[in-house]
Amino acid sequence: MNKKIWIGIACLVLAANVNAQDANVMKYGNSITEASLKKHLEILAADDMEGRDTGKEGQRKAAAYISGQFAEMGLKPVAPNGNEMGYLQNFDLENTGWGKVSFKVGRNTFVNGEVFFVGSVIESKSGKADIVFVGNGEAASLEGLDLKDKTALLYAPGAGFEAKVDALKEKGANAVMVVNAETAEQYETATRRFRNIATARRMGLPNPNLTDNLLWFVSPEHAAKIIGKSQEQMAAMIADGSHKSLKPIKYSYEIERVVEKVPTANVIGMVEGTDLKDEYVILTAHYDHVGVGSDGQIFNGADDDGSGTSAVIDIARVFKNAADQGNGPRRSMVFLLVTGEEKGLLGSRYYTDFDPIFPHSQTITNINIDMIGRLDTEHEEAGQRNYVYPIGSEVLSSELKVILDYNNVMYTNMDLDYRFDDPEDTNRFYFRSDHYNFAKNNIPVIFFFNGVHADYHRPSDTIDKIAWDAFETRARLVFYTSWDLAHRSRKPMVDTKMDERLLNR
Repeated sequence: MNKKIWIGIACLVLAANVNAQDANVMKYGNSITEASLKKHLEILAADDMEGRDTGKEGQRKAAAYISGQFAEMGLKPVAPNGNEMGYLQNFDLENTGWGKVSFKVGRNTFVNGEVFFVGSVIESKSGKADIVFVGNGEAASLEGLDLKDKTALLYAPGAGFEAKVDALKEKGANAVMVVNAETAEQYETATRRFRNIATARRMGLPNPNLTDNLLWFVSPEHAAKIIGKSQEQMAAMIADGSHKSLKPIKYSYEIERVVEKVPTANVIGMVEGTDLKDEYVILTAHYDHVGVGSDGQIFNGADDDGSGTSAVIDIARVFKNAADQGNGPRRSMVFLLVTGEEKGLLGSRYYTDFDPIFPHSQTITNINIDMIGRLDTEHEEAGQRNYVYPIGSEVLSSELKVILDYNNVMYTNMDLDYRFDDPEDTNRFYFRSDHYNFAKNNIPVIFFFNGVHADYHRPSDTIDKIAWDAFETRARLVFYTSWDLAHRSRKPMVDTKMDERLLNR
């Protein structure tokens, strides 16, 4: 059967099962406008939010703004806060960073963050070892070298150096110094993302990144000082194999690992349902971003995920207005703005795994919004604005995608591009935002996404780049789909269990 005909039949069946044609639905949907979304995004993506980094002042300001909006609307507070209920679901993360870290070669002391830095999450330790120059790590460069309990200095190994590091460890190296560039400028560019090795995670849980494998990243000029040869000489020695004749170089090192508590919070409010109020539709977005760069540049995160956060706040307003007018949802609508997404989906994981305020068994769907305010490169170049990428709607429920398609046909007529909907897609978007923590608990999800653009995780992700017409339409589609799920007589069936392969990602 033709796919469009099948969708049309499915939509007719769905229309008979839900009060989606209520005259108020379009009125409420149309109240989500560029202006109502911009009101929130102008504040969330402003410089004084300091990039909303988890556990930092900017994140706390954003949480205060969101909870203030919820209070002004009159959303029901549902997060335990001592003997009262509030909007902040408080919890602690821990931040792992470095105290005193240095190593000595002869009379020269090398200091962490200046000419080298530690590239692995490792416990505090100190020690002594011999440095062996292993060339570029190719098999021919390693022949005849004794690496047992030695530190291997790996020069310009190129892409995929991780495999060479693993091979050196297998040969007995106790640590590896990687020089993965030929100039200081290349070194700075190639290793900028490793500069802040500090990571936030939930307090008290084992750190999955903790390792005994010591890894250093060393700049080319200081690698030359360690070896006592110029960079040109080092390259020539690799070429003719004479690097093997160098005697091991003794060095000592000291590493102090520091762990600090990081208080943070999710923000959560609810519009209570009517006859099905003990079933829940949870609408999520992450309100954190990546903060301020080492050069002082602010990462405003207007699209990522100021757009999703603004949409959730505005949709909450619409549901509360409807409830105040006697048109409240049958199921309870929960509006959950999570922190720590950029650190590893930590806020949503805290909610789903440690403090699910509403039982998973009674949560019928999670709708997650992460970046719906921009156009990706492909659509921008083609002049196509009326699209969105829905992800995950068929993984656990065969009905959820049909419900989404129906609401799109009825109200927004967007191009629903399902190219990333396969969990096996190489971009792995299914695993990269907060819906995943709901899906792994067998809760059907839809993730709304506009695709990656040139300003992703850059200071240039600013509010002036927002495609307001596309943003408005996408937010309306999220609203219509949420309204449908909150009102329909039968919740979408869960007829597919989460594949074990997906749980282990």
